[in-house]
Amino acid sequence: MLERLFSKEMDGSFEKLYCPAFNTLLSIYFPWDGGYTVTPVTYPENMALSADFIVAFIVSQKDVPVFFIDLKPPKDLRFPSKRETADSQIRSRFDLLWRDCPLDELYGISAFGTKFAVYVGNKKKDEVIPETSGEVPLVWWENDLLTMQGANKLRQIIADIRTKCTNMEKTYN
Repeated sequence: MLERLFSKEMDGSFEKLYCPAFNTLLSIYFPWDGGYTVTPVTYPENMALSADFIVAFIVSQKDVPVFFIDLKPPKDLRFPSKRETADSQIRSRFDLLWRDCPLDELYGISAFGTKFAVYVGNKKKDEVIPETSGEVPLVWWENDLLTMQGANKLRQIIADIRTKCTNMEKTYN
């Protein structure tokens, strides 16, 4: 399924091709009849100067965030400055979202095309993993949705989130 969703993305523009593919993917894994909402959001990359935008998807259950993905063009992954910016932006997204997240952990993904880095925010410890000392290595984005390993990694994360959401509902019902 993933190959079919992302197969045409290789030569197309980022916004027109990757965004619909991720929207479809998230809507399949977080269905509306399960109480989930997938919301595409755009943010200015640099409030003062830039006409560039960050595309993000926020997955909510019962109007509270439980997962998010920030998307970037795949061509930017090779540039250390673009990875540093992506890292900074995803950490800012944690600051905005995790106070409303009912789960102890909030997963976030930084994706450059189909390659992605996994971030986990732990509310109790007030930390986001991976920790950074300023350098943001390319190896963080070693997962690729188009490989079995990367697809399984994403499925594992989604299964964990859905299990936690189900357990949360049982607690409150």
